[in-house]
Amino acid sequence: SRSNVFVKDMNTDADPVRVTSSKDRDIAGSFWKDDYVLYLKDNAGDENYHIYSSTFNGKEEKDLTPYENVVAYPVDHLNGVQDEILIMMNKDDATVFDVYKLNVKTGDTTLVAKNPGMIQGWLADSDGQIRMAIESDGVVGTILYRSSEDESFESFISLEAGDTVTPIAFSKDNQSIYAISNKNRDKAALVKYDLQANEELILDNVDVDISGALYSRSKDKLLY
Repeated sequence: SRSNVFVKDMNTDADPVRVTSSKDRDIAGSFWKDDYVLYLKDNAGDENYHIYSSTFNGKEEKDLTPYENVVAYPVDHLNGVQDEILIMMNKDDATVFDVYKLNVKTGDTTLVAKNPGMIQGWLADSDGQIRMAIESDGVVGTILYRSSEDESFESFISLEAGDTVTPIAFSKDNQSIYAISNKNRDKAALVKYDLQANEELILDNVDVDISGALYSRSKDKLLY
C-alpha cells in the first residue's frame, strides 16, 4: 500500500474520503489551494516530481506539470490569490529551475523569474513577488535580494564554504526576513534579518541545530 491523501469533513461523522489514487509511489506532500488539494508525486521512483491537483471529493485528479523529465516544486501558495500558485520547474533547461505562476484549474504557466544559472532556491514576499534567491556553485554562494521584481538582484549575504543560510519567509509587512543560519556560529539558529541584512537572533541551542521553523502569514508570527 502507498501513502495517499484523505479529506475529513470535521462537521460530520462521515469517514475520511480518499482524494488521491497513487499505487506506485507515496504522495510526497500536499496542501490546500482554494477547493483543490495539490500534491507532489513522482512516477515509479524516477524522482521527477510533478504537481497534481485533486478535487475535494477525489473525483478528478490532474497532473498540472505533465512534462517529460521535468521536476516541479511549489514556491509560494499565493494566499488570497484565486487559482494561482508559484512553482519552480526545470522545463526549459534540466539543470536550472525557473519560477512560474501556475493556474491550478487549467495548468497554464507564466514565466515569472528566469534562472541565470546558479540559483538553487527562490523566496516570494508576502505579496507574492519573487524578492530573494539562493545562489550557489555547490561550495560558496550568495543570498540575493531585490526591492521589487522590477529591480535586479544584488548580494545580501555572502556564504563561505560551510555556511548555510536558508530564508524561510518575509514578514507580513515585507520589512524582515526569517531564516535558519549557521553563519558565524557553531549551530544553526533561527534568525531575522532587516532589509540591510542586520541579523537578530530569535532562537538557538548550544547543543543542536535548529532544523526549521513555520511562519504563519495570516497570523504574522512564527509557529515553530
